Amino acid sequence: NQQAHLRRRHFAFSDATGKPLGFVAHGAEAEMKTDSYLVAAFPDAVADAVAPWLKAHPDASPDAWLFPWRNAAGDVDARRPHTPKTIRDLRSALARRWGLQWLTSKALRKFVKATLNRSGMQDPAKSYWQGHRPKRSDMDFVYGTKPWDEVFAEQLHHLPNGPLGLFGLV
Repeated sequence: NQQAHLRRRHFAFSDATGKPLGFVAHGAEAEMKTDSYLVAAFPDAVADAVAPWLKAHPDASPDAWLFPWRNAAGDVDARRPHTPKTIRDLRSALARRWGLQWLTSKALRKFVKATLNRSGMQDPAKSYWQGHRPKRSDMDFVYGTKPWDEVFAEQLHHLPNGPLGLFGLV
């Protein structure tokens, strides 16, 4: 349900091209469960889809909810955030529409964690992608804290199409 807390201000963009690079959100500031950072790089396909979505988004302010609430008829209320229930309903509708097996949030988290563990990515970058705090005992984190653009580069180096990109390999 962290997606329900994301706002437009959590996007990171390329200074050179203006292309969306990913999310950078501090958990406490974004009213998430923990005060850890969520840092998630966008594969090219996601970045290419995000740009037109931002242009069509009903609210251009930085405080606008990334995924504004909408009812079953498709009416959007950009001032209203999604709830865990409405996020679950959206995912359920997506699964029905495309004939996909329903996966719980826990199952999705386990899939992402297992994918990241197999990727060869360093622990700090994996933790950020999941919105977890890197372990303070991890020397890569203690002495290797990187700017967000370098974290994005590392994430995409190991998973150029993101965790879901692995479905093309199955």
